[in-house]
Amino acid sequence: MKKQFKMNVKTSMKNYVKAIGVFTIALTMVSCQKDDLRTDETEDYDEIVSSEMEQQDVQYDEVVGAHEDCDGSGFRRNLPECATVTESGESFPKTITIDFGDGCSTTNGREKKGKVIITQTDGMLVVGASRTITFDGFSVNEVDVVGERTVVNTGENAAGNLVFTIEGEITGTKGDRSRKRVFTREREWTAGRETCDRADDEFMITGNATITAGSRTITREITEPIYITPGVCKYPKSGKIFIDRGRKEGTIDFGDGTCDNVATLTTSKGKVKEINLDTRRVVD
Repeated sequence: MKKQFKMNVKTSMKNYVKAIGVFTIALTMVSCQKDDLRTDETEDYDEIVSSEMEQQDVQYDEVVGAHEDCDGSGFRRNLPECATVTESGESFPKTITIDFGDGCSTTNGREKKGKVIITQTDGMLVVGASRTITFDGFSVNEVDVVGERTVVNTGENAAGNLVFTIEGEITGTKGDRSRKRVFTREREWTAGRETCDRADDEFMITGNATITAGSRTITREITEPIYITPGVCKYPKSGKIFIDRGRKEGTIDFGDGTCDNVATLTTSKGKVKEINLDTRRVVD
């Protein structure tokens, strides 16, 4: 057990820095994926799908650096070359800053500006270690992003699996329109922690969120844990999310464990629609 919680700090932290940059930016896309921040019913469901898929995008990068002595050289490809990374020192606690300057384009066509700031108390395999992420003049595609996100290693649960809690509040604003997302998640590492083989990593995700846009409020709750294997599949394999839009409700179902790009949306009226997880949109 002690071996599982040892960490090569110098090597692993460099991996974490690069991974966190991708992780943080992806999460902010909850407010930034649609430049006009549309608010009709279909877009509300798209918002939830996009949010969950963004979480999936970064699971691989966020946890792979935690493997003891594993090679994390692939992380750099996920950050654009125009981004710079600095650290306040070699030892913990430390502050890591990812600076996108006055404009930095990514391979997927996003234009990022400003800084992402990470404050970390210890290596993230240490029980009680935390990582807090904030923003300084940060924007994506002209959507200004503010807020905070904190990840805490809470140790092993009764099943002997490592658990991380994730809480935060992030707001994206463009002009006079904004979306605020307040979220709480728990990520349980159910398999693969003992090896460097990323293909055997498995996680179960639970949690809830509230999205506020003007006078409208959307709540989402994971009613069946979302099962992901980020080393081998870029889609959630199963799990359900219940969405409450006030007068209208719906449930997103990610499937039966198969790795595919299809999920379904079932409305409170019993209407079933397909969701394309590549485009992250409900198919009309």
